[in-house]
Amino acid sequence: MRLVSFLKKHSGQKSPQSIYPKELKRYARRDARVIPEHGIQQNTISYNALKVVRTLQANGQIAYLVGGCVRDLLIGRRPKDFDVVTDATPQRIKEIFRYARIIGRRFRIVHIPFGREIIETATFRALPADDSGEEMLQRDNIYGTEREDAYRRDITINALFYDPVRGVIIDYVDGYRDIERRIIRMVRDPYKSYAEDPVRMIRALKYQATTGFQIERSGLEPIQKMAGLISACSTARVMEEIFKILRSGVACAITDSLCRTGLLPHLAPAVTDSLAQGGDFASSGLAARLSALDRLTISGRNYSNAVLLAVLLADAINADSSLIEPISKGMHFSRLNKDQVLRIFSAQPRFAHPEKKNRAALLAMGRKDWFRDALDFYEISCHAQDKAECSAGDSAKVALWREIIENIPQPEANALRTQRGGVRIRRKGESAEQPQWKKHPHTRDTRQTQSEENDAAHPDSGAQKTHRKRKPRNRRRSAPRNETQD
Repeated sequence: MRLVSFLKKHSGQKSPQSIYPKELKRYARRDARVIPEHGIQQNTISYNALKVVRTLQANGQIAYLVGGCVRDLLIGRRPKDFDVVTDATPQRIKEIFRYARIIGRRFRIVHIPFGREIIETATFRALPADDSGEEMLQRDNIYGTEREDAYRRDITINALFYDPVRGVIIDYVDGYRDIERRIIRMVRDPYKSYAEDPVRMIRALKYQATTGFQIERSGLEPIQKMAGLISACSTARVMEEIFKILRSGVACAITDSLCRTGLLPHLAPAVTDSLAQGGDFASSGLAARLSALDRLTISGRNYSNAVLLAVLLADAINADSSLIEPISKGMHFSRLNKDQVLRIFSAQPRFAHPEKKNRAALLAMGRKDWFRDALDFYEISCHAQDKAECSAGDSAKVALWREIIENIPQPEANALRTQRGGVRIRRKGESAEQPQWKKHPHTRDTRQTQSEENDAAHPDSGAQKTHRKRKPRNRRRSAPRNETQD
């Protein structure tokens, strides 16, 4: 036995447990836990996601559902989207699904479209190298095994694989037990995980509010110490997370957590400054607007990015409208969104007294391109004034403006439309049998077509017609090229 242990120690070969970080060795010592009894019903899963998994497995690949969709199915919620993970490379996935497209720079993933639904499919990722010399990951195109992919994920409840063909859950990191215990726990060391991707701090707080679970103390304390790292993240990813929070239906609770952990000053400094002037978050106008936004979102309403930004930045911009320029540069949202936010705020006084305007003025206002977004923000503001419900007067005004939107005459299918080349498609009230064409080099003249039909009906009438001959032009004869003029 001593000889065997000596040879293993000096042979240069590493055991499977030794290739993983210290905090993962307790998972590497055992096989994955296979859970056949979990309560997930096949009819709650997207047919297109099942089709992707079955097609990949039929072509000899490993494929599972993974991430938030498995978590939501286990806690009884309806997933917003479905993600698939596989051992096939992006090029191999595109060979199987020829209509798919490969996207991404930090990590290459494949979008498989089925009409409006897109199934995001990714390849198993490997763990980052400890000797890479960089704390924050810049590129991540290293493929690995399914065990490494589970270890690579941020939170245990998001690291569960579900095989719909066998009907089992594959758990490498005790994520199923954490769902039963209703806790949010990081897969690896929280300090190292947050340093690799600081957006994980926002995601942890978001999952705490959306699931009702509690973050472990070992994962919550580093957020307060490492909040400044969020400033080094990609602004596009940060803005994407902000919009996800505002559309989650629990934006007020998540924003409160961002304030308490110190992340909000690094995400939106202007919002923090306005909160500091008005007092604590719970009694602020922002909390009232976010609560109203959550109630309307849960009722089924969907809002544009401009409306969401107006809800977030209303206190700062109402105090000084010139702040929109530095705010847009700091948060890096588009110039279009900046202009839309300014139009929303400038249009708010026009909604105050709709009864004083005649119907023509109301319809003219309803045709403006900013009208719907401005009305959405006005409705949110009305609900925010009374935290329970909108007052009777404000509710009547909102109902009147909504009625105006419904009564605005929409252009019919046969309405006047022209292409860029100036070709008439169809005039309003015009029948398809007798279209009126404009002259165009690729279309026949209507008058010429009618004259041909008359000639065919009366062949003898053509002989009596006299055609006026055109006089030849008097062209000045030029001298031959080789002759000289006197």
